[in-house]
Amino acid sequence: DYLLKVAVSPPPPPPPTGGRTIHLNPGGSFETAVESLLPGDTLIVHAGTYSDTGRISITVPGTASQPVVIMGATGEARPFITRPTTATLQNTINIEGSASYLTMKGLEIVGNGVDGIAINGTISNITIEDNVIHDVDVGIGMHTSQSNLVIRKNHIYNTGRGGGTGEGMYVGCNDSTCIVRDSLIAENWIHDSLAGTTQGDGIEVKVGYHSNDIRDNVIYNRSYPGILVYGTGANPVNIVEGNVVWNSSEGISALSDAIVRNNIVHSSGCGLCIYTHVQVTQRKDITAVNNTLYNN
Repeated sequence: DYLLKVAVSPPPPPPPTGGRTIHLNPGGSFETAVESLLPGDTLIVHAGTYSDTGRISITVPGTASQPVVIMGATGEARPFITRPTTATLQNTINIEGSASYLTMKGLEIVGNGVDGIAINGTISNITIEDNVIHDVDVGIGMHTSQSNLVIRKNHIYNTGRGGGTGEGMYVGCNDSTCIVRDSLIAENWIHDSLAGTTQGDGIEVKVGYHSNDIRDNVIYNRSYPGILVYGTGANPVNIVEGNVVWNSSEGISALSDAIVRNNIVHSSGCGLCIYTHVQVTQRKDITAVNNTLYNN
């Protein structure tokens, strides 16, 4: 009789599932960490510098029951997310694809000449909160049709790096080729653009963007309008409320379809500016009440 021995390999481990708390420390790759996230994960980024040369693409499709969080570690200095000046010009962080139910907060973001955060794709339910974004071209760019965004309590300054257009926030697309809707831009602090900036709006909201609140932002030292809303077409109006703007070429420019109320604008080229534009076919549905306009 012979005894037959068969070596049996153990089964492979199951694939990772979401709901993890992941800690990223200096020396690790921010790019690798965020691109490996699954629905329900929380990534805690500890204080230090993270300088990746690759294109950082966050596409994780979170859900209402399994949201995704990327955050600086509580009680530590903000982690510094950047790109080397020698790397290919690229947005520092891209949120794109089918990303949803994602919160990014507590980071310091610097670039090498394009957007600090660029949001593209079939995007919804994204929160960008309490980040410091500076020395980039555009602070936060929203370049496709998107909905239910919350852009809140960010500090954006020194835009226009590399002689770019230098908006603090660029929302939507020319000629309504994309539309951002049902979103909140609130309590952001936006100021100062770099020498050589070609434009420099604080918050520029393109044609078609509708049903949104732009409120309680503080904006100053901008070479273009502090807040510019073009119009919504046949869609509901935007609300521009409770903002404070000064030392801008135009304070608040509402070209069509807006409720502009309870704002303060001073020491700017004009306080409330309503004028024609090639992309706005009709000036209509503008309500401007209870604003304080001084020394413009």
